[in-house]
Amino acid sequence: MNPRYQNKNIAVLGAGLSGTAAALLLRSQDANVSVLDSATENKLPESTIKNLRDHGVRVISGPAAETNRDAYDLAVLSPGIDPDSTLAQNFSSRNIEMIGELELGWRFCEVPLVAITDSNCDPSSIDYPIPGNDDAIRSIRLITGALADACLLGASRRREAAPSGSRERDGGRDGRDDRGGRDDRGGRDGGGRDGGGRDGGNRVPDASVVYRR
Repeated sequence: MNPRYQNKNIAVLGAGLSGTAAALLLRSQDANVSVLDSATENKLPESTIKNLRDHGVRVISGPAAETNRDAYDLAVLSPGIDPDSTLAQNFSSRNIEMIGELELGWRFCEVPLVAITDSNCDPSSIDYPIPGNDDAIRSIRLITGALADACLLGASRRREAAPSGSRERDGGRDGRDDRGGRDDRGGRDGGGRDGGGRDGGNRVPDASVVYRR
């Protein structure tokens, strides 16, 4: 339970899938949650409305949502809601703290966050931002390939630095070297992944090398 949201009055703007997920997450933290959407209730999925209300979430729709003047401690803005819309302006004009759903998720994340950040991203909720094109497959492959290389190199150096006894104990887990596992078996390339097949020998990938597919 996160005491930060317990008994707080929180508005989630947008009754879409992500808005519903945010509302249910906050409700699980004992927050008093209201979901507001400019669409009238008959245009919202009946199952969504029922699910929210079954979990104790208040749903306000249509013009009532755009003119709602209740007091809130926080507003969570769904990606599909324009910050300049009447619904959003009703909250920002009253100086109610407003965050996006991604930031809400980040607040619940217990591990450092690494993310590719495009020019229209807010990096404030990212521990390790990587500037790049976040919607181009070549850009994503370029960056994730470099990350994969670094992981392989780090694992290899950890095995090399470990005492011989530790390597024997951990060989099966890290590289399966001592059990005749994947690294020692003759694979489809004629010698296992690192044993003289396609890679041509026991080559450790350099972290600076990036696979260009």
